[in-house]
Amino acid sequence: ADRKNWDEHIKLGAVQVIPPREARLVPFDRILPLPARLVRTNKSKEPSVLDARSRLVIRPHGDPDDGDFRVDAPVAPQVAMHLVFAIAASKRWTVGTFDVSSAFLTGNDHERQLYFRPPKEGLPGVPDGSLIQVKKGLFGLREAPRLWWLRARTVILEAGFTEVKACPATFALHDDNGHIIGALILHVDDGL
Repeated sequence: ADRKNWDEHIKLGAVQVIPPREARLVPFDRILPLPARLVRTNKSKEPSVLDARSRLVIRPHGDPDDGDFRVDAPVAPQVAMHLVFAIAASKRWTVGTFDVSSAFLTGNDHERQLYFRPPKEGLPGVPDGSLIQVKKGLFGLREAPRLWWLRARTVILEAGFTEVKACPATFALHDDNGHIIGALILHVDDGL
């Protein structure tokens, strides 16, 4: 589970490993003081079965830029869900839900220069003494939800949806005559 999660970070370009020789040149004030940690869970519904999951989480305590960046990320209010259900019922639409896997790791690029130390137990293929540079919104990073929101919003608008200005994280799709033919709402990485 640890390797799978770490491989996802690498594959999605969310991090960059800085080898020990180069890590010594990184300004100390750009390194988070606490090492990352691996949060491990068992997702199995049966106590006798192991469905191991692991998530790398950075600990942003002592962030050198604390408070100098935006962290807001809108989510659809409950009224948006009721509105979509009402429209779907009146138009006899099928309604579906989705969850974006590793959403924070697919968000916009992280624009700050920030590094962290691997967990005490290490990471697969990462030499001792290495640092990890943050490239995307990692779990634990305060601006991760915003970086994901900005990327999701861009993709949704590029797909032809328009944002409903009166209702955050709510989007409508219209045909050439202006009739609504689809709707989408987001709550972090979950959608309807």
